[in-house]
Amino acid sequence: MRKNSSVCLALFSLAVALVATAPVFAESLSAKQIIRQSAMAYQQMETYQDKSMMQIDLGDTMASMPGNVSEAQKQQMLEMTKMQMDFGFKRPRQFAMNLKSFMFNADTSCDGKTLTYLIANLMGQPLNQYQQRNVENASIDKVLDEMASSLAMQGQMKGQSHQSDVVYSMLLADNPLEAFSKMIDSVSPEAVREKKQIRMNADQSEFKDVYILQGNFAVDQTYGKGITAVAKVTMDAKTSLIYGYDVDMKMDMREMKKNMPPQMAASMKQDEMRFGLKVEHVDIQLNETIPDERFVFTVPEGAQRVDTFNMQELMQKAMTGAMSQQGAMPGAPGAQPTPSKMIQVGSSVGKAAADFSLPSLDSQTVTLSQFKGKPVMLAFLASWSGSCKRQAPIVETVFQASKSQDLVVIGIFSERAEDKIKEFATTQGLTFPIVVDAEKSVMKDFNVNSWPCFVLLDKEGSVKKELPGMRTSDELREALGTLGQ
Repeated sequence: MRKNSSVCLALFSLAVALVATAPVFAESLSAKQIIRQSAMAYQQMETYQDKSMMQIDLGDTMASMPGNVSEAQKQQMLEMTKMQMDFGFKRPRQFAMNLKSFMFNADTSCDGKTLTYLIANLMGQPLNQYQQRNVENASIDKVLDEMASSLAMQGQMKGQSHQSDVVYSMLLADNPLEAFSKMIDSVSPEAVREKKQIRMNADQSEFKDVYILQGNFAVDQTYGKGITAVAKVTMDAKTSLIYGYDVDMKMDMREMKKNMPPQMAASMKQDEMRFGLKVEHVDIQLNETIPDERFVFTVPEGAQRVDTFNMQELMQKAMTGAMSQQGAMPGAPGAQPTPSKMIQVGSSVGKAAADFSLPSLDSQTVTLSQFKGKPVMLAFLASWSGSCKRQAPIVETVFQASKSQDLVVIGIFSERAEDKIKEFATTQGLTFPIVVDAEKSVMKDFNVNSWPCFVLLDKEGSVKKELPGMRTSDELREALGTLGQ
């Protein structure tokens, strides 16, 4: 493993922007000093939360795809390159990470004593297998490496640690500086300092004073020494926080073919391929209170504990299930030219919503089925989440604007600290019903594992849309427009 004005005003603004973003070499600090400051900053954080977005740029791969692959199938492949992570960390040894992608949905959590790694879905097929290890007297990052080694595919790929991100590696490692160096080494001595627009959350970007550091990115060399990867890391010049990084990768296919199975090597026509990786960290929250219950693993109903993941067997089973639902995989004989649906990990769209009865903050019982005949928006929120604090007023605004159309909004908090929920609702001025899902049963029924998250139900009580992550008022209104209010 090695984030309308006059012409004159417009021209002036452009000139200011060009000057503001012009790069200069950092004069006072070397790259090593900057990295050391960053490692120290992460080491001193009591708590850390963020959401990260990771996407692979397929580059030459898309251009080299067979001619029988449709645009819809290419789009499906692009969706497979995206990954979202919701991360929380609390010293000394607690953390939780939810990872969502087109291919799989996984959760890793550690309450300080027991580390759990759960694979909930694989290629859209329910799996619910988990490993557990005692880490009271062990290094968390080393145990993660051990557990991840069982994710090897057909014995050909080396185990990659679940800490597949620079920031998370630094937070979880005993030595943050060493963790950074393991992922990005041979860093250029000089760092570039510039003003850069940084995405802070779903609907806000800011110009920040940042350092750009360049070095070699650690990649798996299972198939030979044919991969080179150069990373550019964006780091806040004041706080030393890492906002993200971009990786440019090049594969020498001639070298790699020597170590590939013959059939795989024969399918590779190019001598060189290029692709990239982009990682962004947004909604960063530092030193805010996180309840311990966030880091406690609750065994999902029907989940199976295993000593190791047999990924070869599991992948074959998942692919069989996925293909039986959708037809052959993209580009394969018999593949559907324009698949009507893509695999949605953990999706309940199109299914009847599971009914529930939960206590509300005003000591009433709210039952979902009592609202049948009306469109419903379930807003899954968390009192400790900074993202939810920014999202809640938007939900209230949408609720007030849509009450005349019989829209029902139910805020669902899957936590036990009712006083914290009441404080949240009062501070944010929420007037829609708030219910407490203390046992997290409703959260599980709707496959929710990150906050905020919205589930929209039509008048018949069927799930119409699932909207994970922060949403603008326009996005929520547009989605609600599909419910046939």
